[in-house]
Amino acid sequence: MSRDPRHDVLFEPVRIGPKTLKNRFYAVPHCTGYGTEKPGSQARFRATKAEGGWAAVCTEYAPVSVESDESPYASARLWDDGDVRNLARMCDAVHAFGALAGAELWYGGPNAPCMESRCVPRGVSQIASEADPLTVPREMSKEEIRELQDIWAAAAKRARSAGFDIVYVYGAHAFLPMQYFLLFRDRDEEEYRKWAEVRIEALNHALRDLPRDRVRWHTCYGINIGPRVHDMELKDIVDIFLKVRAGAYSFEAANPRHEHEYHVFEDVKLPEGKVLIPGIISHTTNVVEHPELVADRIVSYARLVGRENVIAGSDCGFSSQATFTPDVHPSVVWAKFQALAEGAKLASQRLWR
Repeated sequence: MSRDPRHDVLFEPVRIGPKTLKNRFYAVPHCTGYGTEKPGSQARFRATKAEGGWAAVCTEYAPVSVESDESPYASARLWDDGDVRNLARMCDAVHAFGALAGAELWYGGPNAPCMESRCVPRGVSQIASEADPLTVPREMSKEEIRELQDIWAAAAKRARSAGFDIVYVYGAHAFLPMQYFLLFRDRDEEEYRKWAEVRIEALNHALRDLPRDRVRWHTCYGINIGPRVHDMELKDIVDIFLKVRAGAYSFEAANPRHEHEYHVFEDVKLPEGKVLIPGIISHTTNVVEHPELVADRIVSYARLVGRENVIAGSDCGFSSQATFTPDVHPSVVWAKFQALAEGAKLASQRLWR
């Protein structure tokens, strides 16, 4: 049976840095109960997806050290060389069908009870986990934060040794990276900037060995569909987020609180070699953007920072809380993506005519 030509784009290769996805079907992290304890089952299960045509297949969450032990639950641990050998079987099996293998690095902080390792997890503070009030972490010093960054980096190198093509950080669901943001309360703009500077410094330390052009960084104000009257303005933080060691920056620019902020780049010069990924369609509304509006938004940025330096994006994920009911219905999401593609074509016609 022939397919609708509109879907042809889904089967086109996509280049991400030095790697190429053979199509646009990406199997996100999926817990199976196999982890590193059942390497044969892990490898065969992921290989089945690769054999079925997925361009990328990912592990479940992968704890980076013994301090992030969530026993008795199974996970794709990357604690040591033994774990590397076990997960290498999965990478080899996935690669055999021309797919890329991805690993999702994880440090649970107070959400890791460490029932097997008997370690005390590190945390942003000594506040116990809301999910498990019996797990109480120790508050990290700045030195321990740097130690933990090195632990993450070492786990990323083990993932590469195992054969993983894609390595990224699990920062949602109140795990350690997100806790740095959850504990922020009632600070004025100057305090907030100081607070953010520390976190950017820590992030850059973690990214120090990665080429900038292989890093895309996303920031947003949350996925809630609410008034958003307390969002920081881009003009007040743009200098801070441009300090991140990244090649491209993704941020909210489509919802009514931030759509006007392309004007910021009338006064702020985009550093050489940097790319902006402004949100051109919004996750905060079920209204589908018109392609002409999409084109207008893209052109507004392109005329200020250069047409080669803009990639049209989305404000945020359309179901980024991984809830059973998506925030925006999939049929609406696909309509928004179609409008994004059509609008991008219109913008290209305007910018390259």
